[in-house]
Amino acid sequence: MAATITSYAQNREDVILNRIFQDLKDGFYIDIGAYHPTVASVTKTFYDRGWSGVNVEPGPVFDELERARPRDVNLKAAVVDYDGEIGFLENSSNPGMSKVMPAEVHHDHNVSTEQISRVSAITLNSLVAKYAKDRTINFLKIDAEGAEMAIIRSTNWKVIRPQVMVIEATAPWSNELVNQEWEPKLLTNNYIRAFFDGINVFYLRDEDKELLSRFDMPLNVLDNYGIFDQGAQQLRIDQAELSARNTELTEKLTAAKARSDTLAASLDLSRDEVTRLRAMIADAQSDAQDAQRDLQRVAARAARYDRLVSSLRDPDGPRALRIVLPLARVVRKISHVIGSRPKVPMAPHDISKTSALLAGPRRLSPKRIALAIYRRFLGPVVRPSMGRIRLFMMQPVSDQVARVNDQVAGLRSLVETQQRTGEMASEHIKSLEALIITIASQTRK
Repeated sequence: MAATITSYAQNREDVILNRIFQDLKDGFYIDIGAYHPTVASVTKTFYDRGWSGVNVEPGPVFDELERARPRDVNLKAAVVDYDGEIGFLENSSNPGMSKVMPAEVHHDHNVSTEQISRVSAITLNSLVAKYAKDRTINFLKIDAEGAEMAIIRSTNWKVIRPQVMVIEATAPWSNELVNQEWEPKLLTNNYIRAFFDGINVFYLRDEDKELLSRFDMPLNVLDNYGIFDQGAQQLRIDQAELSARNTELTEKLTAAKARSDTLAASLDLSRDEVTRLRAMIADAQSDAQDAQRDLQRVAARAARYDRLVSSLRDPDGPRALRIVLPLARVVRKISHVIGSRPKVPMAPHDISKTSALLAGPRRLSPKRIALAIYRRFLGPVVRPSMGRIRLFMMQPVSDQVARVNDQVAGLRSLVETQQRTGEMASEHIKSLEALIITIASQTRK
């Protein structure tokens, strides 16, 4: 039993043809009025078996036909009795009923020129010479919606000899044969009328009349065929598209989950950073508080020192200070006089005199007596007081207080900056949390 085939043709023409050519693996066909690559296609079964051929279709479905049949020659044209252009009337409600419209015809049928498009016109002689020369045409199908007579009458059947011709030979939507005008042309060119399926007439060339017996039986279960279910095919297509869509959504979900994990990790890092910043802020605040306390202590001490300096400078100050200050001034003047007297270098001839004087008894002058008394009794008391007074007079404490104030202001600026950084980090964490919640909600959907 032959292998099971799928019938795509509207009236099972492909099953009859498969019975004739069941043993031929690499055949060739010409399909005039090919229409769709699958729906109502006489050639689809043979294309799937490895055959090839020429498909002619002038309608808008041509683009789909061309995409589905890369191994075939596909022509967007109409086969008529001349080469050039011809009008084409598309039937939008039933595209399979679209047909060519010569100018004299559409004027008679009151068809507006806006409904007519222009398509290329070619004869079967030109088509075969260009695309099928030296090829054996196993079968020729003609479904030209009224242009069959023009094609048959203009073709040289002595040169073009397809083994089998399948020609639509009835009036639209009826079993009434309308082949009376063009069938004699085929019969006189040695073609045999082999079979009528109710719509099409099968013609067999006389050279292959041994195949005539294969047309004797009607279609039956032994032809081993199944019928193409367009609804099931569409369902399979929809399922494939749904599967692809599910795969795409799964990939997007995986990517969203990975993104969510990345954001969660980033959120954890941000939280750790915020915790660190908060600890730094707390340390800075603690340092600022310590500095504030130090500043308060320094300010209190500076106030005491300032009061002391003011008291020292004030003639009406405390009595003890009034006594010390004049004495300090006298001592300073004495020190200045003693320390500022220039030393005159001794001449060489005076050195002997000086040595003689030093060798004799030393005389006590009032100056030496006053200096000895100062060093013995007043020096130990006056010197420390004068040192302290000079220190506070020469370097006011207010400068130190100003420096401490600057340091405290710097600490406060640092604390404020860290606080702003902590607030920004908190806002960043909130944004990350909101984004993770959004992704999670979309993932659930």
